[in-house]
Amino acid sequence: MNANLCMACMPADKNKNGLSLDVADTGVCGGCKKVSDVFDLELLSEYRKLGLADLDIWRNLRRLRSSHMNPSSHEMSLDALIGQAQEIASKE
Repeated sequence: MNANLCMACMPADKNKNGLSLDVADTGVCGGCKKVSDVFDLELLSEYRKLGLADLDIWRNLRRLRSSHMNPSSHEMSLDALIGQAQEIASKE
């Protein structure tokens, strides 16, 4: 499953204006299938629950579980990425 979404495919109930490109990355949108700046909203939500600022995410963490740019692209598990984020958050 591709959870990545570009701004054009973002659900209307999501705060599009609150999303910074600092937390986007290049990948294939799961909606329109185009390569664009995309967001992994579930992953970003978990990072924000830990109190991480956009700049901390941009500097230190993966912004997508997978870019889906090629068939062999490796998807990291949400749990593994949250573990890395917890380490960053504990240093803040």
